[in-house]
Amino acid sequence: MTNEAEGLDLDALEKVARDATPGSWEYRAVFPYDWGWVTDGDGAFIAQIKDPRVFGGALDMHRADKTDPWAANATHVSTFDPPTVLRLLAALRAQAERVRVLEGDANRWRALMRCGRIQMQGSSGVDPNTGERNGNNVHFGAEFWPERHDKYPDLIEGHDRSTAWGKACLVALVDAIMEQEAARALLPATQAEGEKP
Repeated sequence: MTNEAEGLDLDALEKVARDATPGSWEYRAVFPYDWGWVTDGDGAFIAQIKDPRVFGGALDMHRADKTDPWAANATHVSTFDPPTVLRLLAALRAQAERVRVLEGDANRWRALMRCGRIQMQGSSGVDPNTGERNGNNVHFGAEFWPERHDKYPDLIEGHDRSTAWGKACLVALVDAIMEQEAARALLPATQAEGEKP
């Protein structure tokens, strides 16, 4: 699986993590023998991480101060140990799937709003001229066609007005549903389920 937004091959990254020494990794430094040491949870040595930017006199200063010059790199490597990387990959895959579903929903909505013709039969809660909501109880009746029909030119203007009215009703209906869902989410569970408090 490739994360197209980031250009990451998630399957390849997962294989790297699974092929590495399993279990949690830890950074440990006890002067001066294990600077930059990364170990597993049992203390077994995995790797020594260094920093090529630190050499010469800088190393002497760390020796004098008894501080690890490679602590930052060793901390980075141990923090992103195999279990952590696998959890991050799982979260990224879940997010990618959620985005895929949301994009599908968004594409369907945009396609609906591009429909060629809506023949309105009536509505309530939406002004047919302005498209503005004028009530909370939004409902309407309509017929939908995927393409705009120009067979009868003298009817086009009326069809276009009806289609604009229908699209306004769709937006108003969705907004009303979202508002009601948001309001219910704020209620105690018993009230949200329709029970009396």
